[in-house]
Amino acid sequence: AAGPGAVELTGCEGKYQVINGIYRPNKDPPLYAQRPCWKLDDKSYYLFHSGKTRWVISGTLGDSTTCYAFVQDDRRGHPALCRGPWQRCDDQGNW
Repeated sequence: AAGPGAVELTGCEGKYQVINGIYRPNKDPPLYAQRPCWKLDDKSYYLFHSGKTRWVISGTLGDSTTCYAFVQDDRRGHPALCRGPWQRCDDQGNW
């Protein structure tokens, strides 16, 4: 179960299915770009705000330039509330 404050990501297929799962609030640091951030259970994937215009999933907290997926921030304050759609690159690396 996701639990309080968690975000569940589903739907990615192929080699990107590794980013599916339950992202729990990150403990250290709890914020990035003055917004909450999350870490995927037992894996090194993070969900955080880029500090500019996107919520992103990346293998490194703070690295929004080499992200696996993103959604435009529509100022709702939480990635699960954004209208979307989430975007990710295909298996050849094209967006």
